[in-house]
Amino acid sequence: MVVTNSQERPVAVVKRYTFPNTLNQDGATTNWVADPPRVSASRGDTVRWTVDDTSLNRQIEIRNVHGVFTNITCQGNVATATIKDDAVVGRHYVYRFFWGPDEAEGSSAPGVIIE
Repeated sequence: MVVTNSQERPVAVVKRYTFPNTLNQDGATTNWVADPPRVSASRGDTVRWTVDDTSLNRQIEIRNVHGVFTNITCQGNVATATIKDDAVVGRHYVYRFFWGPDEAEGSSAPGVIIE
């Protein structure tokens, strides 16, 4: 008998404002970031991304770079994916997250670390 204690691992995708290092704040730029940038998760856990935006003309796209996710679903500003049972413990898996045309950063590329 296999007992599973899978958990949901939340990730917020938020807009970050970057200001120039001057007194004049007119040159601010924005980008999307995944928080936390590295999620610790176990096999069978579900990662849940929630974008802090309700734009109706944008869609989530998750690029499963290393194939660690299964059952990826995207609806509105929420996406979920399950960590595969064959994910290697201790490995860092990178993924790419897009909100419409904009890619969310995670200090570099966001990722999942299997515990």
